[in-house]
Amino acid sequence: MKASYLYQCVNVVAGVILLALLLRFFSKDAFLEWSLFTTIGGFTIQLESSLSTVCSRFLVRVHHRGGSRALSVSIAQCKRWYLAFAVLVFLGLCVGGFFYFSTAAKAGFTGSWMLEWMVFSTSYLVTYLFAYNCCVLIASERITTYAIINVTTRLLNVALSSIFILSGLRVLGLCVSLLLSAAVGAFAMRWAGSRAIAAEWRRHPEDSAQGTGEEKLEIDHVGRNIAFIGMAYFLYRAGLLIDAGSSFDASVQASYGLLLQILALIMALSSVPINMLVAPLQRAVLTADPGQMARLAVYANIVFVTALLGLLILGPALSHGISARAALPGALDMAMLGFGFFLELNILLLVNVAIGARSYRFVPLYAVSAAIGVSVAVVLRSQGVDLYLAFGLAPAVTQMVIAVPLIGREVARLTGVTLRSYILGSGAFLRRVLRHPIRVGLAFR
Repeated sequence: MKASYLYQCVNVVAGVILLALLLRFFSKDAFLEWSLFTTIGGFTIQLESSLSTVCSRFLVRVHHRGGSRALSVSIAQCKRWYLAFAVLVFLGLCVGGFFYFSTAAKAGFTGSWMLEWMVFSTSYLVTYLFAYNCCVLIASERITTYAIINVTTRLLNVALSSIFILSGLRVLGLCVSLLLSAAVGAFAMRWAGSRAIAAEWRRHPEDSAQGTGEEKLEIDHVGRNIAFIGMAYFLYRAGLLIDAGSSFDASVQASYGLLLQILALIMALSSVPINMLVAPLQRAVLTADPGQMARLAVYANIVFVTALLGLLILGPALSHGISARAALPGALDMAMLGFGFFLELNILLLVNVAIGARSYRFVPLYAVSAAIGVSVAVVLRSQGVDLYLAFGLAPAVTQMVIAVPLIGREVARLTGVTLRSYILGSGAFLRRVLRHPIRVGLAFR
């Protein structure tokens, strides 16, 4: 857990450094081009996150039964899923990206954008081909190894990116840096994953491959759910920026893209306990322990709210201090978009609990809510409503009214945890945090 937070702290610092360099040395058009690149790439990351969530929990169950041969069969199944996923993502990025950037986007992209996009897409192909090893490390609770590799890869990425930006390569330099660091990270993850599998074989050399049939059916079934939930998230969050790319001038697009990148960093930092504490959360779901679920939620929300308040207070001053060409929007606009991410964080927790209970009934609920939210946003935008009110607050309110209560009710049905017991557990943990914030934070697991 501490190693995971170390990685996210390094990730945030690296992100701030890169943002400062982008805002200092990139034109508005170049910054918008990179924002659109990373937003579309972020859509695939959301898809991979769904696949990783399922594969990790799938492997956790097999791993804790202690079957090395069964684990090998399960890992092979996850590897096949990631191979198919990587190829589909690469083809989708190439075809979809070329079509969008050549027809829809109004930004003044550089003449080399096709080469830049191809290098960018290849970096995701390399990452996803070997990403199943991340699930192996998480399932075997080798979180420290996982975090160290991520820290090293991120530091390499920010170092190379800084060198390329300062040397004048701009967007192409960022794409090459991403590809090189992705290759190093993929190699390191493969090495660590192989060691984890070998260690499991040494512990249980005689195990049979039985006991994976039910889980195999689950992971085969989950492909459709991954596609639905990923497309829903794309419509809800990433699709809004892509729509903005063809609807607003470069200054507005760049400001909106900047805020999305900062909020994504805050979201990543806040979701560490949800994404890393897979085994404890799985045990809490199986035992219907409201206390552990509440602790995860309180911890994640405290981190998010604290970081968002820091952004609202210090963000404009920092943006002005580095002479940014893309300025942050006003505090109210940041708060409206931040509220949407806050709801997504809590939906993420509910979704992880539902997956832990091996239920995917939340998928159509989320998809319908996202579709309604985007429809409301488009209608409001057509009526001339402010960008952040239409694209930030309106979809968030839709999620709050539809997705949160419906998915929450499904989680309560699956786990038997009542709203009252959840609130009491949250309140008890929150009181401990307020009395001893440092001690509780360092001991949390």
